[in-house]
Parts: sequence; C-alpha cells; structure tokens
Amino acid sequence: MTNRAIRCQPKQAGSPKMDGEINVLDYRKLNVQKQLGRGTFGTVYLAHCDEPEVTNPVVMKVMHESVSRGDAARKLFMKEATLLAELHHENIVRMHGICMNPLAIVLEYVVFDFAPLSRNVKVNTLDKGLSEIAPLTKSEDCGFDHLIPVIANEVTKGLSHLHYLEVAHRDLKPANILISNQHYCALQDRQQIKRIKAVRPVVCKLADFGESRSQLLQTNGLNDPNTKDIFRGTIPFMAPEILLPERTLQGRKLSLEDLKKVDIWALGLVLYCLINPDVSYPYELEASDLQEIIMMLRQRKRPASNPEYRIKQETVWSRVKEAFESCANYDSSKRPKASDVFAVLNPSRVPGRNDTSMTSKLVFSVSKDFYFT
Repeated sequence: MTNRAIRCQPKQAGSPKMDGEINVLDYRKLNVQKQLGRGTFGTVYLAHCDEPEVTNPVVMKVMHESVSRGDAARKLFMKEATLLAELHHENIVRMHGICMNPLAIVLEYVVFDFAPLSRNVKVNTLDKGLSEIAPLTKSEDCGFDHLIPVIANEVTKGLSHLHYLEVAHRDLKPANILISNQHYCALQDRQQIKRIKAVRPVVCKLADFGESRSQLLQTNGLNDPNTKDIFRGTIPFMAPEILLPERTLQGRKLSLEDLKKVDIWALGLVLYCLINPDVSYPYELEASDLQEIIMMLRQRKRPASNPEYRIKQETVWSRVKEAFESCANYDSSKRPKASDVFAVLNPSRVPGRNDTSMTSKLVFSVSKDFYFT
C-alpha cells in the first residue's frame, strides 16, 4: 500500500467536512454527565454534545492543562486525533471530533449492558467484561461461552484493518478494547433481541491510539514509522523482542513490520485472556513482577492456563487457543499475520481452506474486501 498524505488540519465548525479532516467541536456545547476515569495525562467523562451530527451520549477525553502545555503532548494528541479521523471501521472506535481549548477528543460511547442477559451490570472495556463473566464460565453449561470466539473474531478484524492501513497499535490489551451490545440492548421485543444476539452477540472496537505508529502520518512530519522508542505499551502484553535486552535489535530502529509483529504477540495474549477469563493479565499465575515475567520470557514459556478451563479450551474455545499459541511465537518471523489469525478462527470463511491447524503452512490469500466487512 502506498503512503498517503492526509488532511490533518482541523475543520472549523460550520464548514463542510471532507474525509480525513478533523471536526472541531465547541467545548461549551459539551455537558459533562459523570467522570468515567482519570489518568496521568487526562480525565475521561461521559457527556452530552449539543451538535446535530453527533450521536449522544459521547465519551470525552480531556487532557490535563499541565500536560497540554508541552509541545510533545500536543503532538501526541494530534497524532491520535489524525489517526482516528482516518480509521473508519466497525471494529475501531469512532471519533466525533476534538476540542482545542481545552484539548479533548470526543468519541462514541460504547457499553455492554448485561440487562438482556438478566444481569444489572454495564461495562465498557473487555477487561471489565471478562471479570464479570469469569465466575460464570467455570460452569459446564455457561450462557456466555459463545461470546469468547466472537470477541476473538471482532478484535482480530480490527487489528487486521489497522495493519492493512499500515498502522501498528503498540498497546493492544483488554483495557484498550471496547465492547458493546448497543445494537440490541435497548430493544423491547424479546424475539428481536434473541434474533440479533444470535447473529452478533457483541461488538468490539479497538481504542486508545496514542502510542500508534503509522505510515499514514509520515508525510505530515508528525510521526516517523520507524522508532527507537520501543518501550511503549503494557508490560505483560509486550513481546519478548521488546522486553529482553539481548533480543532487542541494538543500533537500529524498529520498522513498521517489526511493530506489526509486536502487535501480533499482544493479540495472542489478548486471546489468552479470553480463554482464561479469570486471569487479570498474562503470567499472573506464575509471576508477580517485571523481573519474574522477564525470567519466563527468557525461558521461552507461554503463560500458564487455568486448568478449570481445560475442557472448554479443547472444545468450544479450541480455535481461540490455537490462534493464541501461534501468535505467541518467540520467533517473530513465524508469527502469523492478523488476517491469517482471522482465517484460523473462521476456517469456513476462507475459500479452499479445510485444515484448521495453525501448525500447517498458511498458503491461502484473503480478499481485500475482508478488511471492510
């Protein structure tokens, strides 16, 4: 795919919006409803936006004033906004626009409401969703078992689209994956809910692109797709070539292809979390700090599975387990592409593919249309 210049200049309110432009919203038209979270760089709010083209409610990520004064922080802010303005896909969070004073990114609100499943709980992210269903999935006949393969498909499709557009996420983890059932959770007709839920019980969207690297931004001078600043992301999901000094490619920058392989390792560990939903993070069962995780990586060990899920990992979740094992390959050159992972999770959707084993050589091709389904 050839490099493309994108229009990263903000669009002024009232003027027609072109594809790739960033919509600038009036901060005064955003009414905060409640705080959802707070971090080092900013605070996240649930809000209502008084703009006709915006679907409410919205999520507003407001950068702390003390942080936004720095040039580096403002560039990071604009980098994430510029990427999101280009990434139109059902498995990637949608950006409504930005505010310039204060700096804020306004995103679609995504929630999974357990009410149609007879539970009075709402969650926004995959890590919280897994913590809710973990106690239930240990039973032999759990109504949530079918969600695990669907979530694996949704996340893999989102990452495939990113990689197709020459974007590396760099911080893929359950906390950065949004989950939703808004396409049926507010419906009143139980039969309609049942029909829609059977076809697509959950929608997942990748989020938090502050650490991403992309060819898309290269021509704008905001970002070099190569990087020596490799220590990004979250430690338990980092690839061995990032965490192990002896495996780091000393003296050269990591290419975009290198970073895609790092993403695939992280995807594998997200899949691990799916088939071990009661585990908060990879290596939790064996390691309690960074040094112990590094020791496990030096021994070329994958994180241990909870034996309580063994039967499901060998049956209903078997393809997810197989995909995890392939992605978590210590030889980065042997890790599959995201599109290959999707094909293993869905062998019937790839023409001419009968063998579901990841150990066999993947020689099929996937149509470009796949990335936009």
